Amino acid sequence: MSQRIYALCLAAVVLAASSNAFASRARELVLGTGDPFSVLGNAQHGTFYYDDNYNVFYNPSYANDFKNWATVEKTNTNTAAYGTGNAEGGTVASFANYSIGAFFNRGDALFNGPLAAYGGAVGGLRPIDVFVAGDMGVKWGLGLTHANFKPAVGDYYAEDTLHAGFQFGGLEPFASYKVRGVNRTAGAQTQIRGYTIGTKYHWGEWTPYAAYRNDRVKNADASNNLAKASTWGLGLGRSAKLSDMARLDYSVSYWNQSQNSAGVTVAGGAHKYVVPIDVAVEAGALSWLTLRAGLAYNLFNSVDGYSAAATPTGRLGAGLHFGKLDVDWAIGGNSVAATDNGANADSNNFDFSHGMFTAASATYHW
Repeated sequence: MSQRIYALCLAAVVLAASSNAFASRARELVLGTGDPFSVLGNAQHGTFYYDDNYNVFYNPSYANDFKNWATVEKTNTNTAAYGTGNAEGGTVASFANYSIGAFFNRGDALFNGPLAAYGGAVGGLRPIDVFVAGDMGVKWGLGLTHANFKPAVGDYYAEDTLHAGFQFGGLEPFASYKVRGVNRTAGAQTQIRGYTIGTKYHWGEWTPYAAYRNDRVKNADASNNLAKASTWGLGLGRSAKLSDMARLDYSVSYWNQSQNSAGVTVAGGAHKYVVPIDVAVEAGALSWLTLRAGLAYNLFNSVDGYSAAATPTGRLGAGLHFGKLDVDWAIGGNSVAATDNGANADSNNFDFSHGMFTAASATYHW
């Protein structure tokens, strides 16, 4: 009996650590982010409706809560188009009263957002995120995302984005500003600017949140048109403990996006709104194994006044725990054959012949 109680307690501890602190892109792929328009600036590096360590990318103050970890990610993504490859990783460590971190090769952070096409896919960029956080009664954090590449005479690509965030009395505001975004090819230059502001509020198990993002791109064509996009939304999430070995996260939100490209046809529609529902569960099956599943469903999804195609996702994943080392993965195919849905977590073919892993990571915490 005592051995069974010990195993249950150990599983609960492992689940709590895996759910609340040491996350990964593989985990967020499965659980979702509550962010259908990538207001946070990336696909799987931060989430609105539950807590994990990748939230430091939009609110660096979270480094006060999630520190002393190092991770290596291997993913089947399209970031190779940016010349970054499909590997990334970094660390956050505590020094005296501060938390200092660096993350390398986060390709999804580059030229992102609704006007990403104006930035284009370029090779050779080496993105890096750095951040520092402290607690002086009010938790604060500052961060910088930087990348640049000069492949040939006349060509130059660069991006610098500043991030800031705070925590006080349950309120967790954050902001970012793209101070520089340059895409210059053969003498034609695109200037990219933008900012994001938002906040979360922790109210017991519940987390209301809201955010606004503004993007501006000065086109590289002869018309010198200015493309604009604004995105805003609000939602309510909850993280509920089902048992000592399982927890449920869910969220409902509303998001609205408008684009104006000054005479240029807007790919995918000029005005969109969506009401996404995200539901995710994690359970400790064994002391060394966590299983997880996530469902994303759009209750409403409109593009220019018409219903968009239904694109629900149901994703599966798992985490293995070896002492202080966590290994996460999202199930999916890694084949790009015509019979596959592509190298992603929504592939219909996931088995050992197709690789079975669409994203995997190893994280050590101390």
